[in-house]
Amino acid sequence: MLPLSSGVPCPLCSNVCMSDSTEISLSFQNASLYKHGGDHVAHSDLEEILTIPNWQLHAGQAWGLIGGTEQQRSRLLDALCEKIRAQRPCASLAEVSMAEQERLISAEKLRNQSGVADEVYTGTPVLEMLATQKQDARFAAFVKQLGFDTCLEKNFRDLSSGETRRLLLLRALLGNAEIVVLHDPLEGLDRETRPLALALLEQGLQPAIATSSEPTNTASSHNRVKAAPNLVVFAASRAEQLPAHCTHLATIENGGLAQITLDNKNSLAHALARWQAAQRIDAFVVPALPADHPFHQQQLADPAAALVTMKNVCVHYASTDTTIIDKLNWAVMPGQHWRIAGVNGSGKTTVLKLITGDHPQVYNNDISVCGFQRGSGESVWQIKRHIGYMGGDMLWNYRGTSHAGKALDVVISGLYDSIGLYTTPNAADRSAAEQWLALIGIRSTRQRFRQLGMAEQRLVLIARAMIKRPALLILDEPLQGLDGPDRQRVLAIIEALVRANAVTLLYVSHHDDEQVAGIDNTLAL
Repeated sequence: MLPLSSGVPCPLCSNVCMSDSTEISLSFQNASLYKHGGDHVAHSDLEEILTIPNWQLHAGQAWGLIGGTEQQRSRLLDALCEKIRAQRPCASLAEVSMAEQERLISAEKLRNQSGVADEVYTGTPVLEMLATQKQDARFAAFVKQLGFDTCLEKNFRDLSSGETRRLLLLRALLGNAEIVVLHDPLEGLDRETRPLALALLEQGLQPAIATSSEPTNTASSHNRVKAAPNLVVFAASRAEQLPAHCTHLATIENGGLAQITLDNKNSLAHALARWQAAQRIDAFVVPALPADHPFHQQQLADPAAALVTMKNVCVHYASTDTTIIDKLNWAVMPGQHWRIAGVNGSGKTTVLKLITGDHPQVYNNDISVCGFQRGSGESVWQIKRHIGYMGGDMLWNYRGTSHAGKALDVVISGLYDSIGLYTTPNAADRSAAEQWLALIGIRSTRQRFRQLGMAEQRLVLIARAMIKRPALLILDEPLQGLDGPDRQRVLAIIEALVRANAVTLLYVSHHDDEQVAGIDNTLAL
């Protein structure tokens, strides 16, 4: 593979794989971007979401991208990656994003389904996924700084969402990629890891910018180019996460793309300060919570009894000799709201899956949920009817099914605890779903779920978790990937539910600005 700045015709595509830093590498001219239509949607019916009069990207640049919605940023990055693959098919491209995480998860599921029927598929070893990166002299240092040491012997399917994000960062930073595209690369990382990861991004991406103006016809400079990408695009929903070495800033405003060249007189900090001063986010006031659904309010056998009890709970994986949970004793009483805290991989999601019954080791432990002792002959549906749940796996499950249907159907499915809607909803079902979608800020209730942006899909699934006013509401990093106004709206709704004592809440978040007022208890793992 040739470096982007070589200026040499590529034997694979007969193009110059990337011009030197004084020439345009990629260009958008009078481009219009549309929502992904999905199946059976005519181009004429697509909604335009972004126009780009002129955007030119050169080798040696590091672009920061902020503003707009998650769907606009994602669509722009998708278009950029499509252009790279079409015009520079032999250029190596690395992505760190929720979309790339989803691709890895989907590929892993496909391997599981295509295996030999009588063999147990344990998953792809992490070290196998880092085979190229292991050759880099910086591998050990980067792994240590990201705290990924204990994950190297795991299989991909055993990683937490935060650990998966660290894997993506290592693959991008140490993969000799010539182009790196990042969208909220720090999302899902715990508070302690985020600054360490940002420092690695500064360290791993900056050299290409510093050396881009140097001659590239010597062996030594060729090695430097391979050590770092030639072109970086870093999109973020949180402006403070943009790396300081950005040479250019693009902002999505009013459906268009504005651009700023950064230098000593116009630094990134000054440009962001001006941009943030121009943003206005009005505080969201919850008008009223939707009324209780008349047919789906499930009564607990004993409303005063603990919703969850765990006694000396242990979760151990013999294949890797790893203990995730060790002798956990915990009880959740009705009206007692909990924040579940801990670093990536500490077992937060494992604890929640033990509660919902989606972890196989629930039957190896002494666990009671909503009045049912697990392993006593109860059905999982007897328990799920009392629980509303939203987490990253719910998003992947719905994005991976062809039965999602419309946004309205997805919310209604929360009344029936199914992935997809397999019964005919009644008028009360539809009315309740419409009320929750309106409250959460989704107007396109008839639009198909798979046509929505990932952030909008998260909002729909949050409404799905809340629709039946469950006795136990479990939200595992629900705000991940949401933009500022949507984060504020969802937090306000959650706090309204807590104030009204409408649910008992179990809540996970790694951001200090996402904590819920009214949560007085913390389970630290």
